[in-house]
Amino acid sequence: MSIDTVLREQRTQLGLTVAQAASRGGVTRSYLSMVETGQRAPNPEVLVRFTNTLGIPAEAWLPAFLEDEWRCQRLVSLGRALFEASDYTAARRALTRALHASRFDSNGRYNSEIYMLLGRVRYAEGRYGQALRWLRRVSRAVSHSQDVRLKAATDFNLAQCMAKAGHEIEALAKYDAAVSGFRTLRLWALVGKVWLAKGNLLLDQSMYMEAHEAYRNAVRFLKGQPFQDDALLGVAITMMFVQGPSASVPLFRKIIDGEHTSVIVRAKACDNLATALRELGLYQEAVSQARSALETRDQLPPRLVAALLAEEALSYARMGDLGSVLKTVEEYKMVLGEKDGQDIAAMRILARVLRVEPPQERVNGVVADDHEHHVREALQILQSTRNAETAARRNGGTSVEPA
Repeated sequence: MSIDTVLREQRTQLGLTVAQAASRGGVTRSYLSMVETGQRAPNPEVLVRFTNTLGIPAEAWLPAFLEDEWRCQRLVSLGRALFEASDYTAARRALTRALHASRFDSNGRYNSEIYMLLGRVRYAEGRYGQALRWLRRVSRAVSHSQDVRLKAATDFNLAQCMAKAGHEIEALAKYDAAVSGFRTLRLWALVGKVWLAKGNLLLDQSMYMEAHEAYRNAVRFLKGQPFQDDALLGVAITMMFVQGPSASVPLFRKIIDGEHTSVIVRAKACDNLATALRELGLYQEAVSQARSALETRDQLPPRLVAALLAEEALSYARMGDLGSVLKTVEEYKMVLGEKDGQDIAAMRILARVLRVEPPQERVNGVVADDHEHHVREALQILQSTRNAETAARRNGGTSVEPA
């Protein structure tokens, strides 16, 4: 069945006239009419946007498109449009067909672009090993190219994938190569984006001084650009490790109060500010910061919601408010989705202190050192709680019990 027939049938099933479908899909009536009558081949980018707007899944029309189309450039355009629409399965099908067409009909002219897109698709799917194989092919293909921007983009994508695949040393070298390439072209926003990504990797590796410097570079190059607040947040977080929590508090507050700060960056800043305040002994204010960010929980990823709840629970525990700790632990257990290993460890320990069922998530793959701070914190809480209970009994009072 041809693509024009499929589109016509899909529109009919939706109960729309040509004019109605064109209006809702953002195309002209004459354009859609020519596509449906086979007088014009649909533009791949327009096709993806049109069908997405009408709620027509790619699997309804993609087989027909691939059956009719063997021009490599259009297949690549379709794969890119599907990737940008986050339809990764359909994007892979289109790009696989494009790769076949490139090898046999275009003498490999589009191979590098297809490899790059397939690598990005696999990266977005979390298949980092496969993504790395595709991106290494790109790197080999462009190694002798004079296109500095393409080589820098390849280095950056490779670095991102290497970082996820556990090749951190290689990733750092590729980030430096990408910075050098984008600097040569004076593409300052891209230079800043690379510094930001490098800072994130260094932070993950607990290389706080180096990460701090990377984030400062990112702020310099991203001034007035997207991700500037992310870079500022990185500066504040690493400042907490390099200069101490009190030094980072003003910058966290500046980020939180920023007029254009995104909801997620603001919530991350609240989470880290709460940590700094707790370490300074300002437990009530730490709780307030965490609770403030949780007011927007419906806009936050589960991992961040869980992190805020874990911070809130630890602060309540330091205040000796075991009833609130118990309530927060139960709230934490209701959060579905990926959570941070350190937060899971902390909440499991607190649950055991309170003699309640701990969260069911496991922490396999998280290094023991990552838990050290939380373990020490929980043991201190346990000891202070026991001391309070002993003192209460000696004074004839009632022991502290979870609410």
